[in-house]
Amino acid sequence: MIDLSSRGPYLQSLLPLEVKLRVLVVDDDRAFCDLMVRTFELIGFEGHVAHDGATALAVLRQQSFDAVLLDILMPGGMTGLDICRELRTFSNIPVIMVTALNRAEDVVQSINAGADSIITKPFRFREAQARILAVLRRAGRLKTTLPGDSLGDGMQPVKRSANEVTIDGRLHLLSSQEYRLFSVLAAQAEQPVSKAEIFEALWGKEQPVNPNLVERVINRLRVKVEDDPSYPQYIVTCAYGHYMYRRRGAKNLT
Repeated sequence: MIDLSSRGPYLQSLLPLEVKLRVLVVDDDRAFCDLMVRTFELIGFEGHVAHDGATALAVLRQQSFDAVLLDILMPGGMTGLDICRELRTFSNIPVIMVTALNRAEDVVQSINAGADSIITKPFRFREAQARILAVLRRAGRLKTTLPGDSLGDGMQPVKRSANEVTIDGRLHLLSSQEYRLFSVLAAQAEQPVSKAEIFEALWGKEQPVNPNLVERVINRLRVKVEDDPSYPQYIVTCAYGHYMYRRRGAKNLT
């Protein structure tokens, strides 16, 4: 059942009235896409549609969107996972994967492909709205202030919307998920952070903690920021499997 509630005070508090969030819905089910677009528009979002992978990627290369709602099962030889992997080669836009299968492997594969969240059909529209706002908030695309925006100790504030970090004068472009992970660790620099804490920061409290997912994102972050990911100098492993951001050599971090 779709909840057709109008744009409420909460959404107004996140965005100026003249601003509309642009969401691309990628699904071969045209009726589902039309319904999603109509309901997005009723709450103040601007909904757009693509029915296949090639069209979706072309549109995403040419236009700017705030989030993508992407079905895993797509026709034409390119799955939603394939689309997400290709998208991550040129964009860090938040992606919410949609699945009708509700399998644990879908969650793992989606995260590995670069998705920021996953939602299972059938779902209430309020849930989709909440997921989109959550990933936008984590990616720094809403105007709310989040813990960890400033790393303290004389360091410059983190520019969450940029998804960029500079370590020892070298600029690194991260995905929104990698950036959230980095922000969690950097906000507690030189202190061990548990996998459970990281998981909650990245995926919320709704799902049981999956240490393997945390390890995969840690590995992706290391590939981006370490000279040799096999011997990390910044994102290090501590006792009990905790992780820590070590400032060693981090003379300038923004």
